[in-house]
Amino acid sequence: MIDLADLHISRTVTVPVDATKAYELVSDVTRMGEWSPVCKVCTWDEGAGASAGSWFTGKNIAGEREWETRCEVVAAAPGEEIAWIVGGRDDGTTRWGYRFSPVEGGTEIEESWQIVRLHERMAEMTDEQVDKMKERTRTSIEGTLANLGVAMGAGA
Repeated sequence: MIDLADLHISRTVTVPVDATKAYELVSDVTRMGEWSPVCKVCTWDEGAGASAGSWFTGKNIAGEREWETRCEVVAAAPGEEIAWIVGGRDDGTTRWGYRFSPVEGGTEIEESWQIVRLHERMAEMTDEQVDKMKERTRTSIEGTLANLGVAMGAGA
């Protein structure tokens, strides 16, 4: 049986910009395709933006697989945190988030991924399939953070 506590990954990168600037860039999900190796495009619903309760659609590509996700912003504290749940807070399965912590010389950005509710297909996964999913996610997070680091280091 899958333990939800095991379905959490987070990584960090330090960038030479202040937390407010880092938050502004990351919370503009329409730019996520510039950094993420999987999420290629995000579009806000009409009139929506980086505020709790707002919705956006993400278009993802990994290998031969393409899919869209509907996401609800569940935390939006400028300079501190932006997070969303794929599928929304009521029925969603996955929480993605970014925390921004001031450090000497800039900001530490933590990206996190957490399964908050098992969907039917996931509940049937083998341990090996879960491990592969976690490895793909870890690699994606590390790629996103590396790209953010380059973009922010270059004065994006």
